Amino acid sequence: MKMTLELKKFEIDEAVEADLEFEVEYAPGRPAPACSDHDAPGFSDPGDPPELQVLRAWAIEGTRRSELSPKARNESCFQDALYEAAEKQFQKEAR
Repeated sequence: MKMTLELKKFEIDEAVEADLEFEVEYAPGRPAPACSDHDAPGFSDPGDPPELQVLRAWAIEGTRRSELSPKARNESCFQDALYEAAEKQFQKEAR
């Protein structure tokens, strides 16, 4: 599912905050099946983690948008916040 995510006043490091916008492709994870029978095949199924691919990203300053390079947009400092924002948006749209 393609979506646009905004990270407002994202703290990049102690001295820098930025408004960021990301265009991502998101696939929610599949939870492990509920299973308490140790002999059932589903007992060892851990489920699948969510997947997120950043397609494009921008830093926003006022009305100016500057596209981030592929290396910058895939920095690990964004990943947790992007997964959280994507899951929230996915849940909101699923209702």
